[in-house]
Amino acid sequence: MVLVKDSLSLSIFIVIFLLSACSSHSIKPAPMSKPVIIPVQNAPAEQANPPKGAITEAVKEINKLTTTQKKASKLELRTPSPNFSIIDVLIGKAQKAIKLQQWLRAQRSLEQAIHISPSQAQVFFLYGTVYEGLGIPEQAEQMYRRAIFLAGEASSIALQAQENLTKLPLPEKKQ
Repeated sequence: MVLVKDSLSLSIFIVIFLLSACSSHSIKPAPMSKPVIIPVQNAPAEQANPPKGAITEAVKEINKLTTTQKKASKLELRTPSPNFSIIDVLIGKAQKAIKLQQWLRAQRSLEQAIHISPSQAQVFFLYGTVYEGLGIPEQAEQMYRRAIFLAGEASSIALQAQENLTKLPLPEKKQ
């Protein structure tokens, strides 16, 4: 019992000591230092007054930029529909997947593109490439023929599709 009283009084003494020690030290924020101002050195006189030829060239460059911006804004106004950019993104994803020989990933992107725009010849051309990569030449032939039909005989997509058709290892049809 005596031990408990002594240890209890000792613990109370320690707690009181710690509390008094904490209250005697106050936490003060660190003093703010004054900002250092670094003077800017003056530019040499040659740079301060550029030659007149340089000014006229700079003005010409600015004029070129503004005419380019005007042309770009006119092009933006002629965009056929908001779906146009989605198709471009899907075709880009499919092309990247084809380069990496990720045929199923390319097929998913092209399926989405067909749902959005079923008359896009480039989508069917790329789909033919996917089927060719998957080893399904009959389906590749169908896709290339559809691309030729949608693009028109004389277009670059139709010519590429025709070239790929001639290279396909198609089994001979039974008569």
